[in-house]
Amino acid sequence: MKIAIVSEWFAPHAGGVATHVRDLAKYLSRFCEVEIITNKRERNHFEVPLKIREIPGIKEPFFRQNVSPLASKKFDEIFSTEDYSIVHSHHIFARISLLALRKARRWGMKGVITNHTVTFWDDAELLWSAFSRGYPVVSKSLEMADGMISVSSSAKNFAEYFARIDRHVVIPNGVDTERFRPVDKYLAREKMGLEYDKIVLYVGRLAPKKGVHTLIKAMKGIDAHLLIAGEGPMEKFLKSYARSIKANNIRFLGYVSDDKLPLLYSAADLFVLPSIGGESFGMVLIEALASGTPVIGTEVGGIPEVLMHGRLGKMVPPGDWKKLKESIKSALKKPPEVDRGLVESRYSWRSVSRAVFEFYNDILSNQPVEN
Repeated sequence: MKIAIVSEWFAPHAGGVATHVRDLAKYLSRFCEVEIITNKRERNHFEVPLKIREIPGIKEPFFRQNVSPLASKKFDEIFSTEDYSIVHSHHIFARISLLALRKARRWGMKGVITNHTVTFWDDAELLWSAFSRGYPVVSKSLEMADGMISVSSSAKNFAEYFARIDRHVVIPNGVDTERFRPVDKYLAREKMGLEYDKIVLYVGRLAPKKGVHTLIKAMKGIDAHLLIAGEGPMEKFLKSYARSIKANNIRFLGYVSDDKLPLLYSAADLFVLPSIGGESFGMVLIEALASGTPVIGTEVGGIPEVLMHGRLGKMVPPGDWKKLKESIKSALKKPPEVDRGLVESRYSWRSVSRAVFEFYNDILSNQPVEN
């Protein structure tokens, strides 16, 4: 079996989709031949021991999507010479991913797409129904897929505003449990140069939907330090906000490299993802859990499903800084134990990649799939 994995993004700074693609490709290569098709690489792209085919073209400045008409010709060149069993695209709004589905159908190959997206508003059926009709190219492209994967039930429900595909299953994001594993807290702090007594950690983009301002407000007056790892458009505002409310126990770390992230998770007493919406999964939650660090998430999008509705971590209402403060205090006072065995069985890339591979086999054999 030969698989082409198609992603608009394939760099460390590009976010969760790029990381997902890298790790899925790595673990799938145990079962089959895997190639990656992505935009022409710039600096800092992931280095992987797999063949990478590049789609040249101009990228628009906001989402870095390829808008060149040459992309279509390049896909024809690749698909005319390669006999892929499955063309697996990622992200239902990514231009080259949708183009790859259309080209796969044209060249007689099976197409699969993974949806990593969920609505920002939990109850906006009329909005998304109207939006899907306003952008028929998305629906028409998705309907050419032979199967769809969504990373959570919340993401699956959202994708169905745009297309209803018979073979549509939920397979979660994965975590590399060999890389993210518990390390002695004090050894991790020593290696990271952290000398704080208690550490609360946030890792992710500094964007409005992440709700980091809520976490900053909740941390004021708590006897612990909040470390914020990540970059984004809200960075200046958040630093100014922390100063304005005199939350002096906040430290912004900026971008933290992949090689240091596992130690950072292990160094923390508690990880918090305070998202207020638009969270299809929350990969950082399972990275923290795999590192043995307790987590708090909010009741939005796919987070409750990821945390098994409280079995793997505490949940609070989004935007409620008072309840978040209480939960942080409680967790620091009496740290909950992490069921790492459950995390590994449910979210390790070994398990997740096996589920994806079995889905490919179902597609190729035309067998019905169970969700």
